[in-house]
Amino acid sequence: MENIQSRKKLSEMTVEERRTYNAQMKQRSRQRQRQRTVTPTADEWADEFRKQHPGQATESDQYANEFAKSVLSELQIKSSYAIDACLDQVTRTSLGLKRNWVRDVQAPNGEMVAGMYFADSLGETIVRDAHVYGLEQSPTFSAAYRELLEILDKKYGHEQTKDARVIRQELLGEYMLVIPVKPEPAPKSAPEPQPDIQARPAKTTAEILADGRANMMRELEPYVGPEARNFLYGN
Repeated sequence: MENIQSRKKLSEMTVEERRTYNAQMKQRSRQRQRQRTVTPTADEWADEFRKQHPGQATESDQYANEFAKSVLSELQIKSSYAIDACLDQVTRTSLGLKRNWVRDVQAPNGEMVAGMYFADSLGETIVRDAHVYGLEQSPTFSAAYRELLEILDKKYGHEQTKDARVIRQELLGEYMLVIPVKPEPAPKSAPEPQPDIQARPAKTTAEILADGRANMMRELEPYVGPEARNFLYGN
């Protein structure tokens, strides 16, 4: 429905136009009230942030892209998934907190910054990656990174979380990067020695026949009498 005020001043409206205008204003007021009182889920707000705040989203995108180009150029390194993620987290979170682009969300509960990140749970990740990839060798990164750590410490430092502790350690120069070492595989046990089996010489035809005759006699012996046994044995 077109806003009548965009076409006419309130004093120039007819009674019917004023009623329509008032109805529009009430409807918009109710929508804004619902937005303030209903806490969206994190996924919902991630989708809605760009729709409701396109200007903020565009500014955030531009800042993140320019920042990444500067840092990669200063370090003379190539882009990678882990490095890109760290740079993006630092830029968008820093800009969002300074501009107060913060929204309470649920599932999970927390404060989402710039429609992207939970600022209170970034500490361990960005500090670790900054050390792993030597990102503070870039002056551009170091300035933004240190500024963000100060902001996060002031805003969430009172929380007893691992992220808050890591940020405090980094600011005090006490952070130590610990890279887990993969355990070496256990040495394979030596194979058990096999018995030395010497090959037996092949039997002759006469020996095979003799063995067969002896086996047959042992099997027949219970069923024949003494005379028959003497005959078979050639006695």
